[in-house]
Amino acid sequence: MLSNYPAVFLKDDANDGYVVNFPDFASLTTEGDTLDEAIAMAIDALALRVFYADIDGYDLPKPSDIKAVNVEAVQAECEMQGCEAFVNIVSVNAEEYAKAHLVKYVRKNVTIPDWLEQRAKEKHINFSLALQQSLASQLGVPLK
Repeated sequence: MLSNYPAVFLKDDANDGYVVNFPDFASLTTEGDTLDEAIAMAIDALALRVFYADIDGYDLPKPSDIKAVNVEAVQAECEMQGCEAFVNIVSVNAEEYAKAHLVKYVRKNVTIPDWLEQRAKEKHINFSLALQQSLASQLGVPLK
């Protein structure tokens, strides 16, 4: 699912880069040495926030209307009053981002009784999936 949030891009003249702030999220700020890098970092930051909101079970704020974003308030919050600034929508598909960057699989050896293995094989149970489902259930997190 695509998530779209406004972000304020602030030109950091002192470091010749950009600071990016998402006004809909408390303390969601990132930066980049170039505009391209700042955009990439903004995508990373938003994707992580959306991905972990889903895992941790908290609701995301409703995205603000881009026209309602108070650039001056963001400049003051970032202590960058008077700098060049613009608002842009940052879009991410957190699930696709996670597949590409976050979800990596590791091999684990487990030991189970022989009789349990035989019964599971007879029922064509996928051992890896069964372990993942059990761990996710015990941890109270959704399986991704």
